[in-house]
Amino acid sequence: MANITLRGVVAAGDRRVVLDGVDLDIRDGEVTALLGAADCGKLTLLKAIAGIVKIAAGEVIIDGRAVNTLKAGQRNVAMVFQPPTLLPHKSVFDNIAFPLRMAKRASAAIDSDVRAAAARCGVADVLDKKPKKLTEEQRRRVDLARALVRQPGAYLIQPPSGKNAEEGRAWMRRQIVQLHREQDATIIYATEDKAEALRLADRIVLMDAGTVRQVGAPAALLDRPANLFVAKYFGAPPMNLLAAVITATGEAGVTVRLSGGETLTLPLAPGMALVGEHVTLGVRANHVTLGAQTKSDTALVEAKLQNIEQKRGKTRLRTQSEAGLLRAVVPGEVAAKPGDIVSLALPLARCHLFDDAGEAFKPRPGA
Repeated sequence: MANITLRGVVAAGDRRVVLDGVDLDIRDGEVTALLGAADCGKLTLLKAIAGIVKIAAGEVIIDGRAVNTLKAGQRNVAMVFQPPTLLPHKSVFDNIAFPLRMAKRASAAIDSDVRAAAARCGVADVLDKKPKKLTEEQRRRVDLARALVRQPGAYLIQPPSGKNAEEGRAWMRRQIVQLHREQDATIIYATEDKAEALRLADRIVLMDAGTVRQVGAPAALLDRPANLFVAKYFGAPPMNLLAAVITATGEAGVTVRLSGGETLTLPLAPGMALVGEHVTLGVRANHVTLGAQTKSDTALVEAKLQNIEQKRGKTRLRTQSEAGLLRAVVPGEVAAKPGDIVSLALPLARCHLFDDAGEAFKPRPGA
């Protein structure tokens, strides 16, 4: 398998920068999801690693070797495209065999490997057909078989998209899990589906406008967002965001005052923060609880209940406090109705603070 490193990678297209100085380390044997909107640069990043897109600056390094000057077929990676890019004039057998023939493999080995890959992907019965005679699903399977037969150091996968693609995506997800289990494969998977990335990946690379906003395990992006973009990106309901002002900094952390007058001391490192600085306090709805008293590790906010929804053993509350809109998702049923005043407890250790540039304050050492 392969370790892949990108250093300062820049790529341009359509008179705009598509990748803007990307630094990234892809770990050997991990499933890495490139996550973001359609135009965030994730597909260009896959193609830059594969050698299909020429980069304007930076380095692509595979297993310690810079590969900028190597052509696509010379890199130890295999890309699965969407839609599949099969050679229309060649049979399924010859499409799968193509990379092996380019590598000058022996005919007997080619025949054996092609048939094994075709059987693995469920296309052994169409080896003599041309791509135009196949269904879209069969073409996808042939494309993956062509990647498998190379036994690459890393698989670069662009999943099916568009209408009626969910069955194909589900099949591809199963293949990724199986590949990872059987080969401990390094897999880089581009997706716009948040739930898919959270469920499938060992690590997520969240991208926006050609830049990497945060890299980490799914839990890290949910629990410790590096900036407001990441904080807003995940969560249903979305993270609560409240305006606040820093009133003190010290060994205990950063003390802020909400617009409703509530004061909270958060176990965060103040860094270069100054008293009087305007910041944003964030807390996820599932971390907010109902409480009549303030504990030492929580802060209490009074709010007017606007909407309540009880479903699947949980209750969703939408409230309005003087500090702003506050949502909570709590277990069980709640005996309240719209118009009631409720007390919401914000756990200090679960609260986030973002400066005026949107960057998150780091946890206080030892917190």
